[in-house]
Amino acid sequence: MSVVPIAKPRRVESIGDQVLEHIRKAILSGQLAAGARIDQRAIADDLGVSIIPVREAIRQLEAEGLIEKRPFRGAFVAELS
Repeated sequence: MSVVPIAKPRRVESIGDQVLEHIRKAILSGQLAAGARIDQRAIADDLGVSIIPVREAIRQLEAEGLIEKRPFRGAFVAELS
């Protein structure tokens, strides 16, 4: 009897993870410049998702220091040093 190796399950990224990575890459590549306003609806429409994962991604990126929220104005790309 031979032992058959069990393949490790592949990690499937959630929609939220994909949105988070998309926005993060856009910021770090300079596609979204420092000081630029984040248009949540446009991102959701471009990616074909609801606005909820976009909002969750923005909260995460704010915690990481890549985005800053301004009361009554929205979310903006933070200055990277």
